[in-house]
Amino acid sequence: MATYTFTCEQDHDPIQMIVDADSDETAMTMMIKKEREHLLAQHTDMAALDDTHIEEMIRNGWQKTGTQPQPM
Repeated sequence: MATYTFTCEQDHDPIQMIVDADSDETAMTMMIKKEREHLLAQHTDMAALDDTHIEEMIRNGWQKTGTQPQPM
C-alpha cells in the first residue's frame, strides 16, 4: 500500500488530494475522480478536460510515499 498526493495551488491556497492504493493504476483512477470534483468546484473553466488531460496533469505533480512490500 502506498499513499499518493497531488497538490493543486492554481489560483488558490494549496489543496492536497490524497489517496491510498495498492497500485499506480488504482491510485490514478481514484485521483482522477478527486481531481474532477475539484475542477468542478474550483476551476470551472477546466471542468471539461477529459481524463487523459487530467491524468497528465496529475502524473506531472503527484508524489508516492510509504510503499510497503506485499506479503507473499
